[in-house]
Amino acid sequence: MKRFLIALQALLIPLMMSAQINMSVNGRAELDPDDTDARAYYALKDANDLDCAIIKVSLNNPVTNTLVLQTKGGAATVKSEKQTNGEWWFWVSPVVTNIMFSCEGYTPTDYVGVNLKGKNVYRLRLTVDAAVATVTTFTLGQSVMKLNVFPPEATVLYGKTKDCDMGSRVLTDGLFEAFLDKGTYYYRIESRFYETLTGKYEVTNDSPEVSVSLKPAFSYLSLDTNPQGAEVYVNGRFIGTTPIEKSDKIRRGQDVRIEFRKEDYYIEPVKVNVLGDGNVQKVDKVNLRPQFGWVTCVCDDPEAELVVSDATKEVARGKSGMRVKLNSGGTTYKLESVKPAHHPQAQGIKGSTIEGKDVEIKVDPPVGIYGGLQITSTPSRAKVFIDGVDTKKTTAFVKELLIGTHTVELKLDGYHLDPFVVEIKEGQTESLSKAMIKGPRYVTVQISTASESHIIMDGVALSGNFHSKDLEVGKTYFFESEPDDKSIAFRRSSVYYTPTIDDNQKVSVPGPHIIAGTLTLSTNGVSGVSVNVRGKNASRRLTAPTSTTMPVGSYYINATKPGYKDINTDVNIREGKTSNVNLNMRREIRLVDWYMDDEEDDFARHFLDTSFGIQDWEDFSLGFHYAYCKKHLGFYGQYLYTFYTEESSLTAGPVLRLTDDFKKVDWQVYAGGGWMYNTWGGEFGTRIGWHSNEFSWWDFGVGYQLYEGGMTPVFHIGLGITIYGVLLSLALVGGLAG
Repeated sequence: MKRFLIALQALLIPLMMSAQINMSVNGRAELDPDDTDARAYYALKDANDLDCAIIKVSLNNPVTNTLVLQTKGGAATVKSEKQTNGEWWFWVSPVVTNIMFSCEGYTPTDYVGVNLKGKNVYRLRLTVDAAVATVTTFTLGQSVMKLNVFPPEATVLYGKTKDCDMGSRVLTDGLFEAFLDKGTYYYRIESRFYETLTGKYEVTNDSPEVSVSLKPAFSYLSLDTNPQGAEVYVNGRFIGTTPIEKSDKIRRGQDVRIEFRKEDYYIEPVKVNVLGDGNVQKVDKVNLRPQFGWVTCVCDDPEAELVVSDATKEVARGKSGMRVKLNSGGTTYKLESVKPAHHPQAQGIKGSTIEGKDVEIKVDPPVGIYGGLQITSTPSRAKVFIDGVDTKKTTAFVKELLIGTHTVELKLDGYHLDPFVVEIKEGQTESLSKAMIKGPRYVTVQISTASESHIIMDGVALSGNFHSKDLEVGKTYFFESEPDDKSIAFRRSSVYYTPTIDDNQKVSVPGPHIIAGTLTLSTNGVSGVSVNVRGKNASRRLTAPTSTTMPVGSYYINATKPGYKDINTDVNIREGKTSNVNLNMRREIRLVDWYMDDEEDDFARHFLDTSFGIQDWEDFSLGFHYAYCKKHLGFYGQYLYTFYTEESSLTAGPVLRLTDDFKKVDWQVYAGGGWMYNTWGGEFGTRIGWHSNEFSWWDFGVGYQLYEGGMTPVFHIGLGITIYGVLLSLALVGGLAG
């Protein structure tokens, strides 16, 4: 049996070897200068923070398994990825000098030399023979190699030799697995910021999962500067601004270069031995060396302007005592004192002498440049003013002046002369002769005040609120304002004004002060009430509740809102006081086509009518009807007497009013009962009239009495015509008796 197995093995090995598909490199890795993927969105760095190059590999025939790029002369592939167009992309460190490709089921390629630069893309083509139907898919005797890797982001290379040339796998979750023939394999695990780890794995029928942890090759740095706020760069990469309690991971290294950069300070480079133990490594605080100094600029002339400039530009400008921050990096500055009509003075400032200091530097005041002015006038002895300042001298006049233009004014009682301008030149005397004009000088002044008001000038009222008048220069005028409507309580406003020789002069007189108080309207919580306030001094249309300012005086108020009873009242506004008016808005309730009010107190309450009852044409009754109704409910009583049958009717009952107190027509209905002509009965009726005050004087009503065996219509006539009704009744009785 043993001999048979040996013979079978000898037969199968050449068959399996012959099943490998040939794969070879076609040419060299060519630089693609137009491809920016390696320095844009797809840019990556290797374990040493170097920018990767991308090798884009195209194949004439696709491979069925993972294509692996193996290297010499540097770290392993940082990342590999198959693209949708069939290309394979490999992110490779620029220190790599030789590469080869392998893939399960394919013959590995030879190593080829490369010369790579970071942030560049290179293209390479592989020639792969077409796959043929062979027994290479036969996996008898295979098992699984499983690794659990920390950190989870790592690259695992594996193979039958220590070179691990069979393949590689980029992990993101730390889980590695591969189907392999039974036997001994080697693996190498690489991860940025961690030590590379190699190991051996036995693939058997029951291969265990092996947990592997890489040792850290990084530290976190704690960094600070004095002063703080410096930018920190590690090997040229920006990592933050001081203070930094815990930086990003920094790869272990003997001479890691750290630079601290802050405006106006020298760059401070520091070399740090990064331990790489995975902990926070505190770096000594760095004292930044200032590249500036503070300069206080001083000049004995407080009116002079001080200017600091360098060789190309102005740095600062101000007055004596200004404090300037200047860079000390080999720059020389000039401090100048300048002033119109003066020669400037200068003082040099050498940057290196002020570095890290706070110094005071003094510059000489500017030197004046002078000429002369000589003036005579007719008549003489006119006062001379230069640039608005009294020289305390009169004509004839001579004085030394700074060069440039000056405004000269001559003043003499009883004469005037417009100011004039002279040009003084260096080292020359300007001689002038001026003739004064006799009499005062006038200028046009525009005077205005508030609308609906007029102006009073020196006690004389002027019509209208705007005037343009010629006024004497130098004379003081008194202006007042008052309203056109003097019935309004007011106080005058006033202002004094003295015209000058300037053009376009204007005087604005404040409007008169209207004496007023405050009117506050409340509505018992009802909003949107329209209010008309009318009075002799003002009128307003308002929406209550509200508060407004009103001139003092008496006002009539009318408040309305649909669905509510109108309110009419008076109010007196006093100066500086608040007058509160409560508009007691009362809701109206619609009944049929009439309105009811729930709080009327202006109805007539008493009703007294003469009543006539007609039983038949030969028998009638005469009496009176009294009702009392305080709002919408009341009661009534009625007495009737028949003259022929000598019988009486006495009835009573409730009354319901259907109208409100703002209707001229008063409409009521009543219903009741009582003793009617020797029997019990009931009655009902209605009354309409015109009410006034407490008693209703004019009304008319009709009703019916219903009793056993009969019905009597009854008519009522109001109190005002009752006397006529009595006379008419007596006449009617007399006529029937006759």
